[in-house]
Amino acid sequence: MPGSMQSEATHTGGERRRAPRARTDLPLTLSVPGKSAPARICDISLSGVCCTTDRPIGVMTQVGLVIMLPEHSRKASIECRGAVVRSRKLAGERPANAAYETAIFFTSMSDDDRVELQQILDELRAAS
Repeated sequence: MPGSMQSEATHTGGERRRAPRARTDLPLTLSVPGKSAPARICDISLSGVCCTTDRPIGVMTQVGLVIMLPEHSRKASIECRGAVVRSRKLAGERPANAAYETAIFFTSMSDDDRVELQQILDELRAAS
């Protein structure tokens, strides 16, 4: 079908995300019932976050997130929920100190936290 081939070609190699990402290095705490672990944010958008974790997390695992915000922010942190959409070992890491790139789609966030996140994203994009 020529129409589907054209559609595929249009999307190849381009940015397909609805919400643009901003690179940053903020601390994050991920939690599942009974466990929590620190992580570092690599990039963030209104849709989700990509972070570095010390262990893989299963795809579709529901997690709680506490994102620590920069000092100048109106709030100290944003709390939300998300679903893991990818977790893969970073190349070159030795098993003893392995790191994993973990992508999480936000599934729940208060309107107030979403407004705060948008402000942080605007500041990060303006600074880059």
